[in-house]
Amino acid sequence: AVLPTWILLRDSLVGTRGTNITGPGPDGSNTWPLRWVRWYYPADNRSHTIAQYYSQGSWAYGGSSNVGCRTLNTSAQDVGEGYLGPTGSPVNTRGVVLLDSDTSVVRRDASGNVIPRVPATYDDDPARLWTMRLMRRTGDTRITSHCKTNANWVGELYYMDVPQPPSS
Repeated sequence: AVLPTWILLRDSLVGTRGTNITGPGPDGSNTWPLRWVRWYYPADNRSHTIAQYYSQGSWAYGGSSNVGCRTLNTSAQDVGEGYLGPTGSPVNTRGVVLLDSDTSVVRRDASGNVIPRVPATYDDDPARLWTMRLMRRTGDTRITSHCKTNANWVGELYYMDVPQPPSS
């Protein structure tokens, strides 16, 4: 079987965020923060971007609210949102598709080297991963990400420089 390949565009653990902000973790924290985001593009479809979010807690749905993540561009326009509703049904905007974080995918860095699904300093726990595929407009290169528990918004990564997938 042929496995899809994702190629890394940006890793929030090493990329500059906001105004002179570097390093892991969110800019705002809570009891359940977003810890990092990795951005990929699928080698077989460069019109899409894959966002993989990692939380300090699990993505358990239920309660009275949606669980998931939202991506905004520099002008705070919605690039896409992907959620699970209280019953576990998907709720997506702007063409976002929720992906199974357990899916067997070969992940590569920009040089083509295979990289692990989760950096070595973090647990590879599927309950902490949230993955979605989205389309980006041409100008969407500065990205803000934040996620939501079934109660409220938590951790946020401000203005990551995330290049567009190469056109060829």
